[in-house]
Amino acid sequence: MNRKKRCFREIAADILSALSQRPMKLTEISLSANIPTDRCRRVLDFLRARNLVSLTGRTYSITSRGAAWLAEFRRLQALCCGSSEVKIEEALEPQSTGTPR
Repeated sequence: MNRKKRCFREIAADILSALSQRPMKLTEISLSANIPTDRCRRVLDFLRARNLVSLTGRTYSITSRGAAWLAEFRRLQALCCGSSEVKIEEALEPQSTGTPR
């Protein structure tokens, strides 16, 4: 089995991607992201501290900030890895922050 190791950002993106489908509990997220629950909990704590994920009771959900981070991560990954999901022209366009300068 020759599997490429994922970096922390890729694991975080997998967790956020799973949560973008629907709110989930820890075990569901762990199974979806294919990581042990103890590691999943540590990553979720990290994401919660940065307001990318929220916890209500025992259910985690992605925040709007988390969804924006995931979209940006995918855009940069496509730019760097040459994926056809994002055209280079789109990737190079400046993202509007919603605040005028």
